Amino acid sequence: MSDSHLTKYAHWILRLSASLCFIGHGAFGILGKKEWLAFFPPFGIPEASAAKLLPVVGGVDIFLGVVTLFLPLRSILLWMSCWGLFTAFLRPLIGLGIWEFLERAGNYGVPFSLLLFSTRFRHF
Repeated sequence: MSDSHLTKYAHWILRLSASLCFIGHGAFGILGKKEWLAFFPPFGIPEASAAKLLPVVGGVDIFLGVVTLFLPLRSILLWMSCWGLFTAFLRPLIGLGIWEFLERAGNYGVPFSLLLFSTRFRHF
């Protein structure tokens, strides 16, 4: 297999992975995953407001995942990377420990890898 084929496959694996990660998490947001309500109080957002906001955040995640699947824009990949890193940092912030942050490396690492990949190989 040629390097160009491997590059193309790697691009699509990262693209699909980033998209599905955000679509899947967005679905949990729309469904109102109760465990995620704990991420809002550190920012002064009460649980009742968080319950209303969670589906909106989920909808944005799904939108970003779908856009990335069809048109992976660098600005969106940067946002996905930062958002994934931020939400991973929320785990230790609310007392879940550093391992919860480390386990979510794929949530920010995959879109960041795709961002670096897109900058290096100019596929977009």
